[in-house]
Amino acid sequence: MFVNGGGSNLSTIGQAVLTNSTTASLARFNPFTTTPVEGVNWNYGPNFGTATNRQAYTSPRIFRLTFGVRF
Repeated sequence: MFVNGGGSNLSTIGQAVLTNSTTASLARFNPFTTTPVEGVNWNYGPNFGTATNRQAYTSPRIFRLTFGVRF
């Protein structure tokens, strides 16, 4: 059963961004004086943009049609 009502729940989608404070191999930078470069100063986490559970993305729509035939 889907419980998200058709919306995306961003807390269930990987959003990790690696910086020097989380990964020592990345170079430090001052955001006020330099422009950060991907792969040098920051990088996406290993699960960035992937679903962490089944409610991460929009629920499929269900259409039900019922009718009766009278003899």
